[in-house]
Amino acid sequence: MELEEKQRLVREMARIAEGCGISLYSCCQPELVGEGVKRGSCVDYSHMASIFGELIPAPRKSPTRAGCCCYESIDIGMYDTCLHDCVYCYANQDHRGALKRYRAHRPESPSLLPGEYKFNENRGSNRIPSRYCQPKLIP
Repeated sequence: MELEEKQRLVREMARIAEGCGISLYSCCQPELVGEGVKRGSCVDYSHMASIFGELIPAPRKSPTRAGCCCYESIDIGMYDTCLHDCVYCYANQDHRGALKRYRAHRPESPSLLPGEYKFNENRGSNRIPSRYCQPKLIP
């Protein structure tokens, strides 16, 4: 997508978001900031601290690329797993791949790995009490 097309899309998203009382932020893309779009970071300690207070110790800044304002974090997600197929999303490059992963997911499995992976509670570092291995299904 060309820069001008991205800017038009983001300005429209900002207009819609504002009408719903939502602020739109952009991380690592200063060319998209302005006209209703604020500079943000994917992992924003200041925002988390404003919600949770002193419960969260301050991590160190850990930018992943130029212009990044993020703090240290651990990504628990996986690319090409969301089925929404939003045009602006960087996490999905292949909607068919996302569908394939979705169909392979087994909610009853204690692992996020697809297929017939069997969890072995008695094997070395994989030992996790079974009370932590109960699937939590989202309605």
